[in-house]
Amino acid sequence: MKTTSNILVIGYGNPGRQDDGLGPALIYRLDAYRLPGITTQTQYQLCAEDALRVIRYSQVVFVDAAMNMSSDFRFKPVRVGRQRGFGTHSLTPEGVMDLAETLYGAQPRAYVLGIRGRQFDQFEERLSPEGEENLEKALEFLIPWLKHRTQPISAAACMN
Repeated sequence: MKTTSNILVIGYGNPGRQDDGLGPALIYRLDAYRLPGITTQTQYQLCAEDALRVIRYSQVVFVDAAMNMSSDFRFKPVRVGRQRGFGTHSLTPEGVMDLAETLYGAQPRAYVLGIRGRQFDQFEERLSPEGEENLEKALEFLIPWLKHRTQPISAAACMN
């Protein structure tokens, strides 16, 4: 399968469980910017089929809510290692990338953006005030990062 220079951003989580919906909420807001070269996807959880999806891109960003973080959000590269088994509710970004490499011989660069949430216990489609604030901070970081990654490199820049 041919790789493109585009970036896939996958936001996952359950919007009906308060801050667990931070991943999809980021995608909905990101879509409003209509950034060229960016493809977005929302879903409740990661699945094995995502391995086939990610190989079409040169870079992938997985976005999810996080509970026990000291910072408002965290952005880090995915460390690929052999995941020891997986089930329908436990596939991680590392597991998706491991499957992409194992099944398709592809390894796009991948990152995880975790956004700290506070409320996960109620069945309610509403983010907490802290979740909203952290979502905005994560977007303020991610949008310039994406714009920088999708700009074409000039021939002059390659020669320097």
